[in-house]
Amino acid sequence: MSPEAALWSSVVVVAIRDARRGDARARAWLARRSPDLALVCALAGLDPEWLLRIAPRLIGKALGEPATRLEGAGMTEPSVAELLTRLAALRRLAA
Repeated sequence: MSPEAALWSSVVVVAIRDARRGDARARAWLARRSPDLALVCALAGLDPEWLLRIAPRLIGKALGEPATRLEGAGMTEPSVAELLTRLAALRRLAA
């Protein structure tokens, strides 16, 4: 993964974290198609349709539901855990 893709993946991770903490703007951003979401996903190497499908499970806590674990779910797209790993790797590169 390029450093640029890792950086943009971190934008998605931060949005998920903020949505889980109750940030209405982050939840709205992760809940609908928008040019901004499409651009960030493209730069991060993510499929925006996939993100829109799994966002409710990722931010379940903020929606009043338990968050769903994605490991073993047969998804080929990166899980939140992988996105967090990308963010950690980016921080190590910047240090």
